[in-house]
Amino acid sequence: MDKAGMANRYSDTEIAQMFSDYVTRMEDRPRHTGAAIKEADAFNLFCESEFPMNVRLQTQLFERMMNTAIEYEESGFLAGFKTAMALMTGDDEFLPCQTKAGGAQERGFASAPNNPSNGEEKRKRAAVTDVKPGKQCQGTPEKYIDTTQIAKMLGRTNWKTCRTINNSIIPFLTEEEKKEFVLDNKRDRRKKEQVIYKLTLSGCRKFIELCESPQFSVYANFLAGAELLKQEMRKVWCNECEANAV
Repeated sequence: MDKAGMANRYSDTEIAQMFSDYVTRMEDRPRHTGAAIKEADAFNLFCESEFPMNVRLQTQLFERMMNTAIEYEESGFLAGFKTAMALMTGDDEFLPCQTKAGGAQERGFASAPNNPSNGEEKRKRAAVTDVKPGKQCQGTPEKYIDTTQIAKMLGRTNWKTCRTINNSIIPFLTEEEKKEFVLDNKRDRRKKEQVIYKLTLSGCRKFIELCESPQFSVYANFLAGAELLKQEMRKVWCNECEANAV
């Protein structure tokens, strides 16, 4: 079989079976990172502390979390397998790139990098990825709180916090409201660039509404994080009377 067709050689079902076989081979051997195991232990402890008298509910919640994690793990295996095949064969159709959808930067697939029709998208990506430290993106507000700060308040990672905004806030906003969540890049302690959101005062209020919604208020870290965010908002916008309304 020629190399050009290798990326299409296996169906999703066949790749998923490879994943299943891999999991079987790894029985009684660690295949997860220490961070993943730590997260699972933390969730289990949360279930035990929140529902100490209901072992059945503890078990159901933990099993549901694990099932969801496995679904994500299989999806990651599929994407990684296809990307590895594409890198090996030079099949650009399957190579991931950064695209923008609904005001948020997400992982997607695009046409070959040298395709002229892709030039505008490349310029848009460059406008974000080439941001220099200390230089604001166009439209960035003078005062803001970014997702790296909010992530610390929630005890989560910046990536997870951005994903929550992408999935649970951005899709329900008007085009005007989306301007309250500004995409940018920021270097972490290891000097590695990461995508962040910069939230205006209105953006922070939207995030607090999410934290206090029925879907997320069941999690103690979201409620505690909302209170810490309110405190930080008062510090940032202390001279604006409307900030006191949070």
